[in-house]
Amino acid sequence: MDFSLHNIIILLACVALVCSAAAGVLISYTETNRKRFDLRMASVGSLSAAARSPTVMRRIARAAPRQPTLLERAAGVFGIDLQRVKFYSVHPAVLLIGTGIGARLMCYALALVLGPYAILLMALIWPLLCRMVIGVIEGRRATLLQAQLPDVLAMIVRSVRVGVPVAEALRIVAREAPEPTATEFTRIESEVAIGGALDESLKGMAERSGVAEYKFFATTLTLQAQTGGALGETLQGLAEVIRKRLALRAKGQAMASQAKTSAIVLGLMPFISGGGMYFLNPNYIGILFTDSLGQQFLGVGIAMLSTGGLVMWSMINRSLA
Repeated sequence: MDFSLHNIIILLACVALVCSAAAGVLISYTETNRKRFDLRMASVGSLSAAARSPTVMRRIARAAPRQPTLLERAAGVFGIDLQRVKFYSVHPAVLLIGTGIGARLMCYALALVLGPYAILLMALIWPLLCRMVIGVIEGRRATLLQAQLPDVLAMIVRSVRVGVPVAEALRIVAREAPEPTATEFTRIESEVAIGGALDESLKGMAERSGVAEYKFFATTLTLQAQTGGALGETLQGLAEVIRKRLALRAKGQAMASQAKTSAIVLGLMPFISGGGMYFLNPNYIGILFTDSLGQQFLGVGIAMLSTGGLVMWSMINRSLA
């Protein structure tokens, strides 16, 4: 059997791709089972409450999840939620075209190692790249919601202390708060206006935002509506806690700036050194583009550089989470 360097490189690349695909399938299967379990538990709790209240039964019937359409399923493969398209800062069509071009360029780099069969990997790379971009967009929106929440709580506290009802205070936030907070509270106002429960609307907002502080806010208002108490002092304390969390996060960002700069420099260094070598001795560096073995090494280098960049990026984000 011929164990040449070319075959060894192709074998290692195929093993890495198979392991990545298996990990993705396993994670998807685990996430599906978890969602099914959560749905069953929610159904059990809803049915027990409905047995005591016919009104709750009617509300559950109206809120029963519908089956997604074929278009929604197709968009879900790329991580696009058609119900949240208006929250994206980039149009989905532009997002799909941009990530498709990026995936094609990555397949071109992999083709230097795997040959023409690398184009088959676009069916895997394109959805993953699109999901990654959407995750960044959603993360920025969640960060903005979190940063605006202390001022929103202060606005509600001032309204409550002068005798304004909680529902009216939420409407004031919907009119005066900046985006994207105003959109979320406007949706709460609309749901309550058509007969929805305030606690359910707050819970839905907390789930849509993906911000833990919004869950605290929804829980605080729900408990206050059931047990009573000084809502102003409670929300003011929550606002102070959130401000401290934001200050701590900003401190972490400042401390991680050195690591980010180092990651950027390390990522750009191969391109800078390669460009310098090309201008000094084009024939020396040109072998990476003209020779088949050089093209394979170039593809492996690009793959390793991309993997290292993703690892450093994920490590920095996890440390700041």
